[in-house]
Amino acid sequence: MDMDGHERELWESAARCYVQAGEPLAAGRCLERAGRDSEAAALYEPAGAWREAARCHARAGAHRAAARCHEAVDAWVEAAQSYQRAGDTIEAAWLLAHALGWHGNALQLLASRPGEAPAADVAVGSDLVRARCDAASGRPRQAARVLAAALASAGLVPEAARTRLRTWAVAVADALARPDLGASAHAAFGRGSPDDVRVWEAWAQRVLGESAPYPGSPAPSSQ
Repeated sequence: MDMDGHERELWESAARCYVQAGEPLAAGRCLERAGRDSEAAALYEPAGAWREAARCHARAGAHRAAARCHEAVDAWVEAAQSYQRAGDTIEAAWLLAHALGWHGNALQLLASRPGEAPAADVAVGSDLVRARCDAASGRPRQAARVLAAALASAGLVPEAARTRLRTWAVAVADALARPDLGASAHAAFGRGSPDDVRVWEAWAQRVLGESAPYPGSPAPSSQ
């Protein structure tokens, strides 16, 4: 039965009271009852209620946001499905390959993409998915070749996608036990920003066991 305006106002009023009382989860539930899914999700996320936030985002049609929330709780299948609903088959394929180990499914998903020439970030992302599948399927030389080709095209990747694809490329290098390729991934996708350097230093300590100079060019000083 459809909710009338008066009932909706009551739920919204209850949500405001819970917000003022510092109870975001209860407020979120009231907003859900009022049909205010996006606002409910905005309360759930800071409270760490990721599954509830994902549910609300999905109902609101914000499938990428739903996927991000599913990833926060390692709900990889749900995240991959949400990325597919958002039309982001490369993100979905990466999760299938890397997080779930479903390499055949990942390659099948890549093959289902339209045949036109993809954007640079999609092309590089597709190569990284293939390299990850090769690395896990006993084809390290093939994986290294595909990874190297992806790194050679990194300069064409838009800024907004560089951090994500660096993470993927480093993961492939780690799966191959190839720190040389890992360092190359940092150099290819990084810009030498403070964040890039921090990520590099953490990786160097984890993989190399020691600090190491940043492999790329440092970002220009803002002074």
